[in-house]
Amino acid sequence: MKLTSARPAELEVSQNFESERPHHNCGVAGVCMHSGDFERTKYITAEMLLHLQHRGPDGAGVAVTGSETPDDNPVYSDLGSVKDVLTPSNLSGLGRGEYSIGHVRYRTKGSLGRVARLALQPFRNDSRSGHPFWIAHNGQFSGSLEGYPSDTSKFANDVAHRMVGRVSLTTAVVRELEVRHGSAYSLLIMDKNGVLAVRDPFGLHPLFYGYSEHLDSHLVASETPALTNLGVHDLESLPPGHILKLQQGQEPLIEPFVERPERPQICAMEIIYFVRADGKLEHKDIYVMRKDAGRYLGWLDRRLDADAVMPTPDSARAAAQGYAEVTGIPYEEAMIKTTSDRSFLQSTQAERERVANHKLQIIPSQVEGRRIVLVEDSIVRGTTLIDLVKRLKKFGAKEVHLRIAAPPLTDTCDYGIDIATRRELIAFQKKGDIEAIRRELYADSLRYIELEDLKKSMGPELGERACTKCFNSVRPSGDFIYKLPFKKSRSRQKAALPV
Repeated sequence: MKLTSARPAELEVSQNFESERPHHNCGVAGVCMHSGDFERTKYITAEMLLHLQHRGPDGAGVAVTGSETPDDNPVYSDLGSVKDVLTPSNLSGLGRGEYSIGHVRYRTKGSLGRVARLALQPFRNDSRSGHPFWIAHNGQFSGSLEGYPSDTSKFANDVAHRMVGRVSLTTAVVRELEVRHGSAYSLLIMDKNGVLAVRDPFGLHPLFYGYSEHLDSHLVASETPALTNLGVHDLESLPPGHILKLQQGQEPLIEPFVERPERPQICAMEIIYFVRADGKLEHKDIYVMRKDAGRYLGWLDRRLDADAVMPTPDSARAAAQGYAEVTGIPYEEAMIKTTSDRSFLQSTQAERERVANHKLQIIPSQVEGRRIVLVEDSIVRGTTLIDLVKRLKKFGAKEVHLRIAAPPLTDTCDYGIDIATRRELIAFQKKGDIEAIRRELYADSLRYIELEDLKKSMGPELGERACTKCFNSVRPSGDFIYKLPFKKSRSRQKAALPV
């Protein structure tokens, strides 16, 4: 793209900046309201989804049910952002109920048009006896889709088929999860009797719950900001291999559905990129972990002579700040990520999507004549970073040194993150040759954080057990014996939250 007189103060990166990032499939949120106006539950869910928008910008949906809600109550979902899809007028037709769950979705490769709409969640299904239930899922179930639009829709259908005779929803869910051992899921399942929250035995993706006093509701969501911004103060992380049961007017119950659940093997990319910077994982601040990763990068660069440390917005900011603190190189910003809200002016869907995409713009006066350390959270294909480095230099940067707060991505993900095929990953293409990658990116130097340093930045509890398959092809490990929770026995455990 050439600099034109219409934009004298900025240089726009021509490619869609977000296309270079790894993408997550979704985020989930749920409500169990104990008293008050049950008309509000759907709006509470939508409010939580606003705080999860970054996990799934391409589609959103909400479902509501309760003791007096009609069985044919619809789900409302559509392609688009939360603020555009879950408007008050769109949600008004959902009726009222004590329970609600919602979902935000990222559109993975190939899921366009009709397929994308069919894959929107929550999914509604019915048992053979006509028992309706709804499912929202973050992660990835193993196994063939067999013609279904998504892994979640097939899971919902298989659960429904198991609900025969006296087989309960909880029993059917656990039995289907056993069949899909090795899958990744933070799962919400709702029927007229309550909400179930389920986290896989590895604990690959986060799921939190807590009580909001001013809403008199228990809330559950993929990330902590969705809860804290609605008045939850004492929130908890659902342990791996556990099910949380929320029912109106009752204390929450939490029990394992596998023998001897393990500590979380959290996905490393959740910490590096996906979770909002103001969020937490296992009681540790995301911002602090990212800043510590930058410090480890900076420790090896204390002799580097440069004029400014700059992040690519937004998730690299903390790492860049940590790097600047250790090296003493000033932290500055020269890139602005903008989103156009005027996509309605475009005549085709392709044009609307193009205009609505995030774009990165450069402030030339911050770049000209300077030696820049550019900090990025990760590199997938490298195509956008190539474009960015070229343009920084075209606009007068004397040097561009790339520092990456993640190790080289060399493998795909089977657990819910839409990373490109291995042959598209630049680190795989170059067989891990850092010098070859540097030349491809047109950088003056290139350094990735070491995997061991990344783990140290997470702290011993998370770092020692984090899933790093996309960096070293090592899968999460664990043999689990499945069991049915919520049987009438002394093993029943109350969740440590007020009602």
